[in-house]
Amino acid sequence: MWVLWVLACGTEPVTPVAEKGPEDASAEAVSHFPEALLPAKLDARPAVYVHEEAGPCADCHTAQAEDWRDSPHDLALGPAEAALGDFDGQVIDLEGLKARPFQEGDLRLVEVTDGAGTRRYKVLHTFGHDPLQQVLLEGDRGALWVAPIAWDVAGERWFDPSPEGVAADPADPLYWAGLFGTWNHMCASCHSTGVVEAYTPATASYQTTWTHEDVACEGCHGEGAEVQTLARGPEQVETCGACHSRRDPLSPGWKPGDPLLDHFTPALLDSEIYALDGGIQDDLEAFVWGSFSQSAMARAGVRCTHCHEPHGTGLVAEGNALCTTCHLARFDAVEHDRSQDCVACHMPESNYMGIDGRRDHRFGVPGRTSQPLTPTLLARARGGDPRAAPDLLAVAGDPGAGAFYQASALALLRRQAPPAEFSQVLAGLSDPSELVRWQAVELLAAWGQGPALWPMLDDSIRAVRFAAARGLLTASPQPPTPEATERLEAVTEELRSSLSAEADEPASHLNLAVIDAVSGDQEAAISGARTALRMAPAFWAARQMLAALLQQAGRTDEAQAVLEEGTQGGVEPSKPSSAR
Repeated sequence: MWVLWVLACGTEPVTPVAEKGPEDASAEAVSHFPEALLPAKLDARPAVYVHEEAGPCADCHTAQAEDWRDSPHDLALGPAEAALGDFDGQVIDLEGLKARPFQEGDLRLVEVTDGAGTRRYKVLHTFGHDPLQQVLLEGDRGALWVAPIAWDVAGERWFDPSPEGVAADPADPLYWAGLFGTWNHMCASCHSTGVVEAYTPATASYQTTWTHEDVACEGCHGEGAEVQTLARGPEQVETCGACHSRRDPLSPGWKPGDPLLDHFTPALLDSEIYALDGGIQDDLEAFVWGSFSQSAMARAGVRCTHCHEPHGTGLVAEGNALCTTCHLARFDAVEHDRSQDCVACHMPESNYMGIDGRRDHRFGVPGRTSQPLTPTLLARARGGDPRAAPDLLAVAGDPGAGAFYQASALALLRRQAPPAEFSQVLAGLSDPSELVRWQAVELLAAWGQGPALWPMLDDSIRAVRFAAARGLLTASPQPPTPEATERLEAVTEELRSSLSAEADEPASHLNLAVIDAVSGDQEAAISGARTALRMAPAFWAARQMLAALLQQAGRTDEAQAVLEEGTQGGVEPSKPSSAR
């Protein structure tokens, strides 16, 4: 069997975001998800939020509320009238696209001319505030689209924030008004509170709702009786990391205090979003959690609020005074070079979206390679060089390296053939870190070590269970007990339900097709692969799998036509993947 796994990836909803009328309900159905699974999407939001049930938090927490007001969290999303840019009718000419922000009465609009023609869009919301501000446009069938231009607040100009230029062709997988420019899919969960995406596959439409437009108290502290005090304990870093990280969604319903890997799978050092020294890079948006997880500070128990005021998000002290609250004052002496602030050397800055400066949170030492995965080793490992395998195994088995490096080493070992002896990997199955267990399971699954995965179906962390289920479905080892078979079926259904929560993601349909294929439901698998391809014609993995499934079904002519259609259409092999 030919299979491929692709990584993507209560009360009634309160505030309607954007919902089109019946005239838009005629969109072609794109889903083959069982209807019984779909309500999981709608019920993903926690049932009770403090603002609705117990009055505003500010009634008691006045100082915290004042710090929060006008903070980046408060301004994560705002009304259209908060737009800072000029809507004076001037045309912004980008390569392949023209945008004209203008105003009619009280309405702000953006007219866009691209490969799809010319359309006018109403501005419904502002998106962020500094150093750049974007606006959200009213799209089709309840979608909110991030405008292809952004406002440079300091430079007072419109510009293209896309690092490689705006995608103006509707056939491009990264088309600005496609899935990866859709706020509901890519941005909503971290820029608003109590979000329910509410995507309806049958009509390819959204009825997205929220409880709060911005990142409100409950976004970080939870709701009702479950309110979290996040100033203590390591769970604080994971709570911040749920948004301040480069990760793929795994399962809906995250709430403060939940383990990160129950709902997301973060990027590790096998990803080239990180430089060979583990650092962040211009425009690749590695965010903070992965960088911080590499640091000695993280291993020492430092938390976000040791440096950042939690409600206003600013620093707790300015300049070197922040660092010397913990580090010896001698580091602030002349002989240590006081010509620059500490962060200039130890937290170098990269620009995201062209002008958004972000500091590297590894807290590295210039010219010193201290991380277990050295640049030379990481370069070899990413290239699949067999010489890297022994060193990767050593890092994977070294608790002193730290969980992020151990897990990254395990991820990189997937590019290697299995060695004769890999006790370090097997030991990872019982590691106290869920990050290490997750990658140990992923690696053993890739190496075809199915029998070792059965106990991992009972792991407390969803990412580990799902990785074990995928590996067992692919390898199909003999179950050790009838109970093991039942457990695999239960976790597989849990996986199906989570995939249904990302029904607007083509990779979800392809992954469900894999489950159907290995379960023997060939027609459902063909339907799933076809759906993924219809949603994303450049999704080469879906094209390959559909052709393989048709070939296995004896439908050779159809299989050949699917492949030829991709070649003749100039479709480049690619895999749509959420970068949220």
